Amino acid sequence: MRIIPCRALCLFVAAGCTFPIKNDLDSGDTGNPLSEYGTIDTRLIPGCNAGNLWVNVSVKNGSGVALESNRQGSPAVLWAEIGNQCEGESLEIEQSSSCMVESWEIDPPDADPTTYEFVCDPEPSQWTLQSGQLRRQQVATVTDLPVGSYIMEVTFGHTKPGTADKVMKSADLTVVPKDS
Repeated sequence: MRIIPCRALCLFVAAGCTFPIKNDLDSGDTGNPLSEYGTIDTRLIPGCNAGNLWVNVSVKNGSGVALESNRQGSPAVLWAEIGNQCEGESLEIEQSSSCMVESWEIDPPDADPTTYEFVCDPEPSQWTLQSGQLRRQQVATVTDLPVGSYIMEVTFGHTKPGTADKVMKSADLTVVPKDS
């Protein structure tokens, strides 16, 4: 029996295309602090635009609680968040690539910073945040860091309005010994 390679490949590709694609209008489980979408408080902002986005970077434990310090080996994840705090206004987010987060850098104690870049489609992309909508992305697991103080900086895929400068935010984390 002769196997035609295209059939196997075509079946594989066809099966891979059956997964649902999450779009910007699907807000998912907004009550879970570890889901992709959440909600934030809104306020009336005259002339609201992308410059009024709420942007945050934090390290969170397994329950979604933000951490300033963490016991070595305890669950910890670096998160990036973008929220629309404009009351009654949807905001279009324009990015220079397909990634909400393009890279992150960790500055460990007594060593040079290391930058990690995500693989992004270089084509510009656009997505919408509804009023009060928050979008989250897990950036990196930082559970196994050695004891010390760290600065982690995230570079987002969108720019500051009116400039070519990428939006960047950082979070600090102090890792303490397991037995302290």
